[in-house]
Amino acid sequence: MSICNLALNCYPDKLDYVDKVLSYAKDKTAEFVNSPDLHSPATQNNFLSLLLAPISSYSSLLTILALPNYLSLLHGQTYATRRSVAAAVSHAILNNGTLITTPEDVQGVLSLISVLIKEGVQTSPMPGSNQRILESEETIEEQGWLARMVHLFTNKDSPEIDFEILKVVQKSYWEAPGERCKYTTGSLVTAGIKLIRRFKAREHLVPLFR
Repeated sequence: MSICNLALNCYPDKLDYVDKVLSYAKDKTAEFVNSPDLHSPATQNNFLSLLLAPISSYSSLLTILALPNYLSLLHGQTYATRRSVAAAVSHAILNNGTLITTPEDVQGVLSLISVLIKEGVQTSPMPGSNQRILESEETIEEQGWLARMVHLFTNKDSPEIDFEILKVVQKSYWEAPGERCKYTTGSLVTAGIKLIRRFKAREHLVPLFR
């Protein structure tokens, strides 16, 4: 962890320095995957600190996507660690109003927060009852973050790119289990309506509409 902080603080432009630390951590995770020590609270806290450090250090969150070993290390962690990192990513985007303007970057961010989309705590109904599976309050709050981020996954210069972005987000969000997508569908519909209005406003400029 100290080596990672040294690289982030003293050599912020040397992404390969940080990535080497992440690569080493990833290799050790695979090597000791069956060791109880790997799953101890102290070890998990160290992994969490390692994964959070780039989020708080880099001025642009998208810099994380340029670290080849970040995602693979993240996806090898426990649910709690992955959720904490996803929460930090979501808050960084929402608090800073960061626009994610290309389909590739949107896909990268969605990979960072996939745990919020596909996992989470659900309450199972009693056996034999007709009740539906219920989402926990924690999961519903997370879906609110996802819904708000829809409006930051956008390209204000190109409706065509915006359309591709919306397709990527819709496909990812609809991979959510059960009826969870109901919490984000409203934002997707709103984004779609805004995009239609953008195309309508420029129909006189595009031969396709004539």
